[in-house]
Amino acid sequence: MKKRVFLYLLGLAMFIVGFYLFKQWNMIGSVLMVLGGGTLVTAASSK
Repeated sequence: MKKRVFLYLLGLAMFIVGFYLFKQWNMIGSVLMVLGGGTLVTAASSK
């Protein structure tokens, strides 16, 4: 359970950071958003 919460927060943090960076560096921002989204999906699907 703890690992799932950690993954969820990590994915959310990466997504938010990527969203902010997207305005200046599109490539880095989009990569972070994809990584964050994937982490969120992983956290949601693992029980």
